[in-house]
Amino acid sequence: MTVSLNELDRAWALLGQQRFAESERQAEAVLARFPDNVSALACHAMAHWKNGGDMASSLVEMRRAVSLAPDVASIRHNLATLL
Repeated sequence: MTVSLNELDRAWALLGQQRFAESERQAEAVLARFPDNVSALACHAMAHWKNGGDMASSLVEMRRAVSLAPDVASIRHNLATLL
C-alpha cells in the first residue's frame, strides 16, 4: 500500500494556506497508515508547530524525518526553521 500523493499534496497545500489545524489533521491521517513517511512527518511537525502545538514534539518528529531521509535538503531546512 502506498500513500496517495494527493493526500500529502493537500496537507502541504493547507499548510501553505495557513490552515494549520486542517493540515495537521491531514498529515495525521497519512501518518496513521504510513508512520515512516518522511513528507508526512515533516508536514505534520510544521503544521503542529504553526498550530500552536508543543515545539518539543515537533522537533522530535522533524528529527525523525531527518534520520529517515538525511540527504533531503528540504527536510533539513524544515528542521533548521524549527530550531
